[in-house]
Amino acid sequence: HQEMDSGEEAIERLMTKLEENLDAFAHTSRAARTATSDYSTQIERHVEELEQEQEAGQIVANLAAIARAMAERTRKVEHDMRKSEEEAKSLRLSLAKARRDADVDHLTGLPNRRAFETLLETHHREAQAAIEPLSVAFCDIDHFKRVNDTHGHDAGDRVIRTIGETLARITNENCHVARHGG
Repeated sequence: HQEMDSGEEAIERLMTKLEENLDAFAHTSRAARTATSDYSTQIERHVEELEQEQEAGQIVANLAAIARAMAERTRKVEHDMRKSEEEAKSLRLSLAKARRDADVDHLTGLPNRRAFETLLETHHREAQAAIEPLSVAFCDIDHFKRVNDTHGHDAGDRVIRTIGETLARITNENCHVARHGG
């Protein structure tokens, strides 16, 4: 049990670090894109001014062409940075979904053992601090193996889902239901 806790804690630290890095990347990308956009706008304004000068001659025209090419390249960089920001946002959403999925039993939709133990630790600390009682109850389906053996695993899954749905109806802020087994 100690090894699982340290493994789960390590995963949690890694996920938190990944979220922090994604946030920092998105912030940096946004700032770089804004700076690139401002730079492009200024170059384009200067290019337009240079192109309007009739007396500038071929040198200014060449400089204007170079500046126009630079402006086009910075617009592409700006576009690529926007794409990176969108990818970071998508990764952040995927990570949030993975975090939620990591706490849910996929058969019943109830919180799983990991989520239950986290919630239990929180309530245990609160109960100790408030010097209040805390109750934990476990339900077991008698002779469940017989249901699977006789009627098949699909029938067994339906039984587990039905019991989970029935117990889930009694949940509130002081009563939580989770699937500890499975």
